[in-house]
Amino acid sequence: MYLRMCRRWLRGNRHEAEDVVSRGALKALDFLRSNPTGVERFQAWALRILYHLCVDIARLSVRDGGRFADDEGDRHTVVVASRDVAPERVIYREQLATAIEQAVGTLPPRLQSVFCMRFVENLSYDDISRELAISPVNARKRIQQARELLRESLIPYAGGGLR
Repeated sequence: MYLRMCRRWLRGNRHEAEDVVSRGALKALDFLRSNPTGVERFQAWALRILYHLCVDIARLSVRDGGRFADDEGDRHTVVVASRDVAPERVIYREQLATAIEQAVGTLPPRLQSVFCMRFVENLSYDDISRELAISPVNARKRIQQARELLRESLIPYAGGGLR
């Protein structure tokens, strides 16, 4: 039942649903270990946890522009038809994602690596500085330089609208 509900909330994505059920089970187990009195309505409580995990995944998918990596690491674009999103907006987002990927690819290697560590791997400035054996100030400056170069190369997309 839990897997079926997660698949429904994740629009049929079986792999994501299995991951959500696993993570939900771990979260529930951690909570029950710290609160031995238990939960009065376990099934409703567990479904609520799973629902919130599914919503988090859906939000991340939207933020990532509908892009995901399959098990082999290949990047794919998922185009989901929706009544709320105009087809022109979907095309614009795809073009913007491609332009960003190309712009990041044109950065000098020292800026590209720092930029990817910060915005793809979500590392902190301290972690980046330790990884590259540079000062945190230097890491911040490199990211600032990368952002400036990207800003210049992405000026055609600055308005966020369709052109």
